[in-house]
Amino acid sequence: MSVDFRSLPVAIVLGALTAAGALAAVFALTKYNAICSYVGRQGAVRLAVHGSPYAEPTTELLEFRKATTLWASVTRKNFRGHYAATSYDFCWYAADRQRVLHLVGRFSSREGTPPGSDPYYFALAAELAWSKYLFASLPVRLEQEGSIRFAVRDREALRVGRGFLEIESAGEVQRIEGTELNRVSMENGQFSYATTDARWYSIKGKFNFDYTKLPNARYFVMVVESLVPRVLSGNSTAG
Repeated sequence: MSVDFRSLPVAIVLGALTAAGALAAVFALTKYNAICSYVGRQGAVRLAVHGSPYAEPTTELLEFRKATTLWASVTRKNFRGHYAATSYDFCWYAADRQRVLHLVGRFSSREGTPPGSDPYYFALAAELAWSKYLFASLPVRLEQEGSIRFAVRDREALRVGRGFLEIESAGEVQRIEGTELNRVSMENGQFSYATTDARWYSIKGKFNFDYTKLPNARYFVMVVESLVPRVLSGNSTAG
């Protein structure tokens, strides 16, 4: 991939130059295999050289301003009831649904903490920076739109506003004020809520879905925590 750095934001250019300098230093130690990554407020970049220190680096570049959606998933795999490995897939798309950056891999760590050099951490850092980038525009979007819409399933969506949630389903909209919410939870990849009149023996007043299949999932968590904070419970680490 050939990149014209003259057209990039200054922060990304400086980050790329820093990464390139570090990459050159790594050459002396690894000689034929070096990878260096950088994550900033406006994007992320990863440079890699394989086979020879004189080979042209391959560049993976993500400019946040050119992306609209991140689909991220982390999946634990078991074999015969025992942990086997963890796979991850982070893919950013532009408005025209073209891929901007795709990070995929696997590691073996029951606790979800591979060695510090594992590229999994680059994916997590890029996801967090991307989510903060989106979150920075939250006040403007709320002023313009009143709430933030997240597509959940076919013909279903969840809107999060200041102190309320709205469920869109089959052309109908159900609004739930914060005072009506008894619990909003994010545990084991599941987003769920229950209203104050919900009963354990009934599905009325309850809603849940797998938020790992939600676009911009970590941003979704940040929005819920910010706008409906008093009812949020459980582990809210997305992705």
